Amino acid sequence: MADNTPVITKEFASADIRAVEISVCSGDISVSGTNTAKAIVDITGCRQGKDIVKAELSGGVLSLKTETAKPLFSFFSKGCSPVGFKVIVPKTASVSVRSVSGGISLSGLENNIRIKSGTGSITLSALSGALHIESGAGNIVGEALLGDITVRKGAGNVELSGLGGGLNVTSGSGSVKCRWSFLPGEANIPIVAGAGDVELGFPRESRVETALVSASGKISSDFESDISAGVKIKVTAGAGKIKLIRN
Repeated sequence: MADNTPVITKEFASADIRAVEISVCSGDISVSGTNTAKAIVDITGCRQGKDIVKAELSGGVLSLKTETAKPLFSFFSKGCSPVGFKVIVPKTASVSVRSVSGGISLSGLENNIRIKSGTGSITLSALSGALHIESGAGNIVGEALLGDITVRKGAGNVELSGLGGGLNVTSGSGSVKCRWSFLPGEANIPIVAGAGDVELGFPRESRVETALVSASGKISSDFESDISAGVKIKVTAGAGKIKLIRN
């Protein structure tokens, strides 16, 4: 288990950072966006003389990564010690995170975000850029997410609230429960769920076009399908209930 006490701290000028790229084998990752003059990187669980950890800024890209004898995403790798990053960066920076194993937490960011996770929970808060997530296994929880979101996941629940854009989810197993605070004039919301219930909530005054299909499960909707609406919702479930509700 990783020691969560910071053992290495590095600082960079926020004005020099336009993008952040993080790549780890095992360990928790936390990224927070702020307006401070300095970006701060705390590296946790690093074993001096045993782990190869890099924190470098070049060409506007802050690169944080751990290196092992095995390539990243080789799940047969042995001896991969947990090394985590707690990072405070400019909120305008784009962020890319790759992790084989470990929790990921992102908050207060305004630019686009890409996440690729083998296994581990993903927690999101106050994000306004486009969001793309690939997850093998682990729950995805988020609030106040205003940009378009794409999720491709194997196993685990998705629970998102305070949405304000389009949503595209492909889920192998696990429930999908999402709530919108508001809807743009036009948005596509396709959901494909192999096994698990799907529940989507929208503001009461919403006008939506719906196409709901479940091979095995009850379908219910508080909304009449309006073919002239700019918001298109298509939900396909293999095994599970589909429910559209008014918030």
